[in-house]
Amino acid sequence: MCTFPAIYRALGRKAFTLTELVVVVIILGIMATIAISNWQAPLEREYEANARAILGAVLRAEHNLFAYKGRFSSDWTALAIDDPNKSDTAYNYSLENVTDNTLLMRATRRNQARGVTMDQDGNINKF
Repeated sequence: MCTFPAIYRALGRKAFTLTELVVVVIILGIMATIAISNWQAPLEREYEANARAILGAVLRAEHNLFAYKGRFSSDWTALAIDDPNKSDTAYNYSLENVTDNTLLMRATRRNQARGVTMDQDGNINKF
């Protein structure tokens, strides 16, 4: 059976050198960086998919209100839904440019200047 300590004893050494340890730590750091970046992109796509789903639910609530009262609303309580800002920790949600006939909903990634918008017709735009 061949193990690292056996090889080191055969070479007359009892431990790893500092240089060898530093090289191993650097390689592990590079591997961790690659793993984290590969893990981050699918997570961001999932956050955005959740934001789109929430905007879709808000749009359905807005259309229900429009069918009932003939206008859109910028008030979460008038829509009879919970404010999504209280439950979603990834995005901030806002109802903008709300008139009787038009509506723009915005989901902005928290602490960043990107996100998605949805209008009264369900058209989605990324910014």
